Amino acid sequence: MGDEFIEETFTLDLPPAQPVPQAQRYKPPPQQQSYQQPSYQQPNYQQSAYGEQYVNEEDRLNKHIMKHEVGARGQAMLQSNATYEEPVVQPKRVVGAEHWVDLHREFADILDINELQKYRKHFRAFGEKEGFIDQTALQETMETFFGQDLEKRQILETISEIDYDNDGKISYREFLEVMCALKSGDRNRRTKLGNFYKVLTLKNPPWWAQRVGRMNN
Repeated sequence: MGDEFIEETFTLDLPPAQPVPQAQRYKPPPQQQSYQQPSYQQPNYQQSAYGEQYVNEEDRLNKHIMKHEVGARGQAMLQSNATYEEPVVQPKRVVGAEHWVDLHREFADILDINELQKYRKHFRAFGEKEGFIDQTALQETMETFFGQDLEKRQILETISEIDYDNDGKISYREFLEVMCALKSGDRNRRTKLGNFYKVLTLKNPPWWAQRVGRMNN
């Protein structure tokens, strides 16, 4: 046999070629944004039929209220561009319903303390309600004393003679004025209620004494 040449082939598995890393490029740091002042936009004013400038409907209504319902105070607020505020409602004061302590202090230069205490009891014994003697209470006291019915006209005349504030009732102040007139003895200051009170307290019937006895200061 002759020499035979055998050709063998084979493959070599090589790893893939890796790219050569390049030097990282220098990146400058991010620049800070400069502060920009916000721009102010002028409100888009509108003009009402009264010549007033307003921004929106609510602003127009507030200015209308201040000018036409609140009066001078609202107008001053409108000129100063102040915010509208509801006016403070003051509590109503009942005319004539003054506290008896204040009245006693006021009348102390005419009536002494014993007289004031007695008149307060007598005022309540008349049937006083909420600081007043009304027509019904006075009529009941007078009819009990006289023992007969009285006309409404007589009661109204007795009240109206001393009813300085024309409220149809007798306040404690008006009652004390009658007592001061009685003490002075001035005939020109005599009143129907004063005359009745003088006779009532002089006779002092039992039912009246019992009423007064139940009254406390």
